[in-house]
Amino acid sequence: MKIGLLFGTFSPPHAGHLHIAKLSFEVYHLDEIWLIPSPQNPFKKINEILPFEVRKIMLEKMLSEVGEKRIKISEIEKNLPTPSYTYRTIDILKNEHPEDDFYLLLGSDNAKSFCQWLNFEKILKKVKVIAYLRKDGDEIPEELFPHLFAKHPIKDVSSSSIRKKLLEGESVGKEIPWKSLRDFIKKEGLYRKS
Repeated sequence: MKIGLLFGTFSPPHAGHLHIAKLSFEVYHLDEIWLIPSPQNPFKKINEILPFEVRKIMLEKMLSEVGEKRIKISEIEKNLPTPSYTYRTIDILKNEHPEDDFYLLLGSDNAKSFCQWLNFEKILKKVKVIAYLRKDGDEIPEELFPHLFAKHPIKDVSSSSIRKKLLEGESVGKEIPWKSLRDFIKKEGLYRKS
């Protein structure tokens, strides 16, 4: 099977994440995409990240409305040592699923910082990488991604901009088009001033 791996904090999940998944199915004919929430991104402070279970619920709310059965949530990093390092997770996945081909899906922010990831060279040897541009004009070093390089601009949306909008009481219907997810965020008081 050809499986796309989309790592992230997903705080919150948004239309950009889904757009990457849809493009990966259409253009690269992947069989499944696994969303892998990170308990602790090494580039973020732990107090900036909502608890793992809350982010998992948000992903479940999104997927329940999307109805795309080929997109799955993987909890593989939940019990791994923190911070979460992608190379470590990929090693485990390759050992558990030796018959599958894995594709690491990167948005432009992650693609730009990819050289700073721990053991990024090992990642490039173990999986194919699909790097997506967020918008025209984004510079991503194509030579880093010899396998696949997506020239398809993706939706220009980020979790940080959504959190800012929510904090300021602005609408996020375009960025989070799933009512059950928006309702959950509102009900739980997520991303609001305490």
